[in-house]
Amino acid sequence: MTLAYRLIAAGIAVVIIYMIYKASLRILRALAKGAESEYLAKITETLKVSTYFVTGIAVAAILAPEVQLFSILILLVGLAIVIMLFDALRNVGSEFYVRAKNIVRKGDWIEIDGITVRVLDLESLGVIGETMKLEKVFIPYSRMLNAILINRATPLGVLNKVTIRIPTNHSLEESRKYIDEAIDCIKAELALEPDVAYLGIKDDNMVFELSLYVVNYRKVSKVVESLEKELLKRIPDASIKA
Repeated sequence: MTLAYRLIAAGIAVVIIYMIYKASLRILRALAKGAESEYLAKITETLKVSTYFVTGIAVAAILAPEVQLFSILILLVGLAIVIMLFDALRNVGSEFYVRAKNIVRKGDWIEIDGITVRVLDLESLGVIGETMKLEKVFIPYSRMLNAILINRATPLGVLNKVTIRIPTNHSLEESRKYIDEAIDCIKAELALEPDVAYLGIKDDNMVFELSLYVVNYRKVSKVVESLEKELLKRIPDASIKA
């Protein structure tokens, strides 16, 4: 192939890559609709750099006399870059998935690795959160996709699961009655009537699970403490775990 034909082929390749870049940009912006401007700018910049890199490889591969050798060298360099940036690239991909699927939003209460966290902000590298003890937590996006994540936020309050164990020397009817009485003492803090599920007997204890919808997320710990206090007044050998 003469140099003129190579130049024409390289020009065609550049036009095709540019069209793909524009189409990809529109699709990505549509998927990330509603996201912060900082995040959209980062997507655009990443796609632009990737396009430059691919365009350079394509043009060089067409114009270089030793195409096969050049392609092998470019492939090795590309693999080396991917390996060096593997964690960063994985986190960027995880961020896009979390935002596109709207898995978590600001203000949501989530549980990850057994820790309950309120989402304060979604940054470029991960989520900034706050525990019930007001401790700051940082969760990388890649970690969110590699763990079981539960979003406990609801339109009417924060959903909090509480497990109650009562020894079997108490009757089931008596236990339910005292649980209902303890719940009545905290109803002012709840958005909905709590769900009480009897899970059966384990290790000589009757096990109940309560689903509490607490209006004010900052009062979750106090609400659970009040529930425990009221229940222990009636059944001193009961135990509660939130």
